[in-house]
This record gives sequence, C-alpha cells and structure tokens, in this order.
Amino acid sequence: MTASVLVQSMTVGIRRGVFSNEAGLGSSALFHAEGEPEIQKKWAAAEVFADTVICCTATALAILTVPGLRPAAYTDGSVLLADAFASGFGDAAGLFVSAAMLLFAFATMIGWFPCGLSAAEMLFGSKSRPVFTALCVLAAMTGALGSPAWLWAFCDLCNGCMALPNLCALLMLHPGGSRDNII
Repeated sequence: MTASVLVQSMTVGIRRGVFSNEAGLGSSALFHAEGEPEIQKKWAAAEVFADTVICCTATALAILTVPGLRPAAYTDGSVLLADAFASGFGDAAGLFVSAAMLLFAFATMIGWFPCGLSAAEMLFGSKSRPVFTALCVLAAMTGALGSPAWLWAFCDLCNGCMALPNLCALLMLHPGGSRDNII
C-alpha cells in the first residue's frame, strides 16, 4: 500500500512539476530566443529554480505542516491549498488563492498565445491565425467550465505531446542513436 501511494504521489508530482515550469518541453526557448544567450540561459535556470524550489516547496510545506489536514481526503488541489492557507490566515486565504490562480492562469494564457500563434503560422501559414485564435478562445471557455480532473488529463496530454519531439531529438543526439532507431 505504501509503495503504491508513493508511486502515485511521484507520478502526480512530476506531472504537476512539468506543467508548472515546463522544463524540457521547449516552450522556454521561444521566450529566450531573442535575447543575449549568456543572460538568457541564466534567466531560464532562475525561472525553473524559483518555480520549483521556492514556489512548489512553499506550497507543499503549507499543505504538509497544517495540523489535522489530511491531503489524501481531497480530490481538488485548489480546495486543499485554500484550506491549508485558511488554517493559518483565516477565511480571506480562500479569496487570495482564488485570485492568485486566476492571475496565474490569465498570465499563462497571455504568454502561451503568441508562442502557439507563431508555431501555427510556421506550420500552417498566416491563414491559420484566425483559426488558432478561435481555438484558443474555445479552449479558454472549455477550461473555465470543465471539471478539474478532465482539465488536468488534457494538460498532461498536451505536455506529453510537447515533450515527444524533444525526447526524439535527444535520442537522435545520443552517440549510439540514429534517426532510424526513432522512426
């Protein structure tokens, strides 16, 4: 029983970590491509450190140090986090967590849109711009109305699709690897 809980915790934790900072998925390179390489590589590393080590660790500690809180009893992580913060900061913590999640989600949409638009134009030409924009609006509405379990599964699928080309490239770059081994 303990091993299965550990495996499930690690699996969900890794998926949320990948979602949180996108390390290794290739999206960060789109943001850092225009700048000075020596400066941009330091910022890229600092972003992953700040997100993973500082934010994720603070969130985990906030949840794990609340006396009497049973994280396994929750099916929604946002409710778990709001309850953890409410135990120390009162009822206003729920509003804070909700506002923070709204702002982070909106900032993520604003950041991802130009990357996705650029990729769509590169793959399908400039005529894909209105189609991609409409799909993004539809995705935002679906995300606002969808269940958290379905949304996380969809996000995990999308992250897997972004990671797949990078994993193939790493295998092709391996000293013993070749393109024939991938395809």
